[in-house]
Parts: sequence; structure tokens; C-alpha cells
Amino acid sequence: MFSTAKNSCVPVLMYHSLGLDRSPWIQSFLSCPLVLFEKHLRFLRRNGWSTISLSQLYHYMKDGHPVPSKSVVLTFDDGYLDNWVFAYPLLKKYGFQATIFLSLDFVDPESRPRPNLEDVWRGEVEDSELEAMGYLSWAEMNRMETDGVMDVQSHAMSHTWHFCADEIVDFHRPDDNYFWLEWNVRPHMKYKWMTSYSPESVPYGYPVYRFDKSLCARKYFPDERVSGILVDHVSSNGGVPFFNRPDWKQQLLVLADEYKKRHSANGRLETEAEYLSRVREELAESKRLIEKNLAKKVDFLCWPGGGQNNTLHDIAWEQGYLASTVRGEKNCIYKTNCQHIDRTGLGFSFESPTMNYIANTDLYISSQLNRYRGDQLLGLLNKILYLPHRIWLLRHGGRRSLF
Repeated sequence: MFSTAKNSCVPVLMYHSLGLDRSPWIQSFLSCPLVLFEKHLRFLRRNGWSTISLSQLYHYMKDGHPVPSKSVVLTFDDGYLDNWVFAYPLLKKYGFQATIFLSLDFVDPESRPRPNLEDVWRGEVEDSELEAMGYLSWAEMNRMETDGVMDVQSHAMSHTWHFCADEIVDFHRPDDNYFWLEWNVRPHMKYKWMTSYSPESVPYGYPVYRFDKSLCARKYFPDERVSGILVDHVSSNGGVPFFNRPDWKQQLLVLADEYKKRHSANGRLETEAEYLSRVREELAESKRLIEKNLAKKVDFLCWPGGGQNNTLHDIAWEQGYLASTVRGEKNCIYKTNCQHIDRTGLGFSFESPTMNYIANTDLYISSQLNRYRGDQLLGLLNKILYLPHRIWLLRHGGRRSLF
């Protein structure tokens, strides 16, 4: 049975990591529990859903090419090692396919595929021997591509944040969430950060200027003399214990302000031309490297962290991408804007115990899929089911930004 009606919207599901929900990783909330992911796959197969590729979706949206009436697209962002260790074997088991949006700066140089669930099922390794923390290698991506299970597309190169203005908003200190500072200092080690994150690689007291996703704004290069004064102040006043003082932040802000009053600023903002050149290079290079290493065509782009604007979209089309992901348009429908592919998140680890229970029910999975397809009644039900998580977020400081 095929569906090409204008009101037939194809759900596109967004995942990131699998099976790391109980790990010490700072972004573990992005990891879908393995039991829940397999429950999603069983639900899809039991209820007659078929996975299609982004290329099939694009041509359905653009030209009305036929797709199964209950089509769904599965996507994974970032290129985590667990996509090979867990997702790939489970997708094969249930006869499904998916897309991985790869951030090139994080590719692991490992030359051989590492053990995965298939090796466990064959009795060659134990569950406990599987290492899932880290990022994919080209060898693993080649195997998944060859099997037709995973389609690797672009998630740009850097997937980081940059300072974007001469405005100090915070300072690096123990237990903060500015892990990307280390990425920017040691970009060659990004593929190892999940297992060897070292916050001390950026000295405590280092100023955090107003920042944005790396593709979304011009980059600000701060006056490092200011940074040196602040770092020295923290070091000479006890190091880590300095941050136990109630006025620690005020001390650092005053120091920075006094320096700027006495000296001319030496920071600078990337010019518009430099910014546009950097974005073009990042989008072009990520496309080129995937095509070179996997001997395939790259047509689709996922914006890191969801950061996007009209300028970025124009550059993406200029670099040869057919479409990119967006949020909130619910538009994966025949004869709509085929350059924009909307997605919905289904595979996260919720902190709220109530929401974790609800997310494991077939009713929640069904309501999420059919809400996306335009069923207003099930859309209302989905909002009601999601309410415990919204309440939890309000009580615990609000929504965290997605990686």
C-alpha cells in the first residue's frame, strides 16, 4: 500500500546515542536506553511500519514518488560509537535502516571495527567486554554502509560553540558544562573526550564570553591578556577552593573590567567575509570527506545543535546539499518544501521517573508517531503524556540544550 496524499506526513525520528544513559558521560541524557530502543523497533515492526531513506523521503516530498503508507525515517546525530556497537546490530535484527549524521572532527582513527552486539550473539565476546563510549571510525561506517543498514550524511565538521561577543558571561570552573572549551583548545583530541575529558586542559578562571553554535555567528577572538590575569588570580588565591567564596564571580568581573578601563581592547570579531568563508569551508569539507572515505554521495545535512538561519540554508544549497533538518515545521509531506526535513525526538533518557515509565509504553510511542502525522486527537494525548516531563523541567531549572 502506498501513500502520496498531501496530508500524509512521514515521521522522522531523532536519536543520538544508545545504551549510555547510566554512564558518567556529561551528556548521558542524550542516550536512549537499549531496552527502550528495542521496544521502539518491535513496535514499528509489529504495527507494520517501514523505514525509508532520506533520499526516498526527499523524492516523496518533491515529486510524489511512492513510499509505504506507514513510512518512518530513523536518524542518529553526531556519530557515536554505540551506533555501531548497539544500533546497527539491532536494526539488522528487525530489518530496518537508518541515517547517521556525522560530525567529522570526532571520527576515531581506529583502523579495525570494534566488537559489537553481533559478536556477543555469536558468543565471541561477553556483553561486559563491549566498549561503547566514543565515536565511530571509517572502518565501522564502511561496514554499516556496505550492509545497507546505515546511510552516513553530514553533521558539518566542528559541532562546537564559539565566543561571539566581548561580553563575559561566566568563568571556567570545576563541574561547569563548558566541555567544548577543551574541544576548541585540543581539537585533535575531540574523538576521545567522552572517555578522557580533562577540564583542567583549560585553566580555571578562564573567561567564558557570550557564545553561540559555531556555524551561527561570527567568532570572537578575546584579548588573552585578560584571560591570563583572571587565571593567575584564581591560581594565586587557592585554585579550586577559590570558587567556594561567595564573591568569586564578582572578583573576576571587577578584575576584567578594571583591566579593560586601563588598556585598549585587543580582542576582535571575525569579519563577515571570514565568517562566511569558514561556514562554506566547513560544509564543503564535511561533504567531501564523507564522499571520499565512504565512496558515496552526500545530499543531506543536519545542523549541529539545530542552529540554522536563512544565510546558512543558502550556503548549504550552494554547496550541493539537497535538504537539511529543521525543527517545528512538521512538513515532511508530498509537494511541500523538500529542502526542509523536520524531525521529532523519541530516544532520550528522562530524569523524571514518571516520564521514563510513560516513554516505555506503546501508547506514548503511537501517540508520538501519529501526532507527527497530523492526528489532532493523538497529538493532544501526546501533549498530556509529555506533561510530567515539562513539570519536572520547570522544577529543576528548565530544558537542557541538545548536543
